[in-house]
Amino acid sequence: MTETVIRPPIPRRQKGKTLDQDGLQEALDSSPDVLNKGTAQFFTPKDYARVFALPLSPVRPVIFDPHCGDHSLLSGASFEHTKTLLGTDLDRRSQSSQVRTIIGDLNNILPLMQQAKCYFDLLVMNPPFGLRWPAPEVSLKHRRPSRVIDGVVHMDSVQASWLIALDRLSEYGEGMMIAPQPVVEKLIVPCPTYSRVWMHVTLPQFFPGVRDTRKMAVLYFAKKHRNGGKPCKVNMPSSALQVVAQYMRRYANQRPTWLGKTERIDVGTRHMRDTTTPERFLMVREEWEARKRQNRPKFNIWLGDNGYIGTHLSGFDQVSRRISKDLARALHGLRGRRPVELVLTKSDRLALLHTVREAGWKVDPKLIKAVEYSVQEYHRSRTPFTKPTLAMRVAWAEEEDRLTAANDWLGFKAGETYRLTSDTFEGRKIEFRENPDLGEEEVLVSGQELMICVNDSVGQVHGFTQYALDKDTIRAEYEDDDDTCRVLSTVDEFHSIRDLMLHFNMPDVPDIAEVSPDLYQHYRNKLKALET
Repeated sequence: MTETVIRPPIPRRQKGKTLDQDGLQEALDSSPDVLNKGTAQFFTPKDYARVFALPLSPVRPVIFDPHCGDHSLLSGASFEHTKTLLGTDLDRRSQSSQVRTIIGDLNNILPLMQQAKCYFDLLVMNPPFGLRWPAPEVSLKHRRPSRVIDGVVHMDSVQASWLIALDRLSEYGEGMMIAPQPVVEKLIVPCPTYSRVWMHVTLPQFFPGVRDTRKMAVLYFAKKHRNGGKPCKVNMPSSALQVVAQYMRRYANQRPTWLGKTERIDVGTRHMRDTTTPERFLMVREEWEARKRQNRPKFNIWLGDNGYIGTHLSGFDQVSRRISKDLARALHGLRGRRPVELVLTKSDRLALLHTVREAGWKVDPKLIKAVEYSVQEYHRSRTPFTKPTLAMRVAWAEEEDRLTAANDWLGFKAGETYRLTSDTFEGRKIEFRENPDLGEEEVLVSGQELMICVNDSVGQVHGFTQYALDKDTIRAEYEDDDDTCRVLSTVDEFHSIRDLMLHFNMPDVPDIAEVSPDLYQHYRNKLKALET
């Protein structure tokens, strides 16, 4: 246990914190009592904070204070190995380089923390005393809130802070709360959540310059702890710093006894394992500030005035919606592209349609219309003027999701349909060509090759290309092209496009006269006019 140096407290008179101009309106929205009582928050002297923190876990890489104020409680609770101090507060003056702070109403920030799965291993707080707050949602499953004001359910600020703290503790998290003893006796001790308290300290009021004569309580609690409402109770006769330090040292040594005997909490080893807390906290702050500035993009994906696609996905979106890296990468891959260029291949077209229709993004309605129009125009532009031949219809087969077998062949049965996919790769072929000077020579011909893949009834993948590939020589031919090797490695057997035409029914492709008779006749008339 770290040795604590006792220093005499610095006298100062506290009357309850006042707010800067920016935070006043938000405070008024949060509590109707602010005009009469201020924020009713009194800062814990740093020397008292240091001794009060002694019974807490000796492992403290990250500490959170939901009412951080002047950071005295956070600073007093920190050790040399503490890496990160986090806090929330209404007052913009609470910001500092030592503490990462979210400025705003805790009740409004809480839902963002819940969405971002932002939990804390160690929490310390000295909440406002005696304010009426809108009851947080977490209160509904614990205790009925106390009053309804103007149609809004309110509860005491200490009680609300207590429930919020329990909600934000990680699996092995623990915390400390300072509050008036009468409030604790009335609103917290009767609640089932009081079973989380492993030590309940009572002492005379210790805030310098405060006339309130009520005794104060310091509650030590842990998420995994259950005591049946019978914590270790400590009643201090004096709030003199030397006396408080003496008691705290004594009971800090009993910490493993009280914490370890109920739920087998492995003190100091399994504790403090939520390493993502600082990152998630900063994501919450970024999201909160963007919403306050009202400059957050309304959509994850939209169509800009210049006709190009724009995308936005914050870190908060990724953690709160559990978006995979692949899905995020696919979204960002559309940035700076135009819908018309994304419908030219089947894979791009299906990916684009999935993104705007099914992926769960917030999509600009203008982009949805632009994508649907581009797809329609793509299909219309491919409509042949005359009936295509069998070989030509292979190009339309790529657009199908399934093909019907024309006869029994290998793992395919006549009349049954089979799943079809397509992909492209860099095709390579050695051809022998006549050179006027050198005679016949080998020429490597390369270019984008279409491969149509059909899955047979036993799960084998058959790949059809212009010329049947030799499975045994693929690795040697494409050893310098990992992407092509990856595409071709998914195929079990290779065949030629001619085999596809022989053994499967190619799609029936309507010509322009069937698809758009009026347009067809219009151009026929134009041709006749040119002939005369």
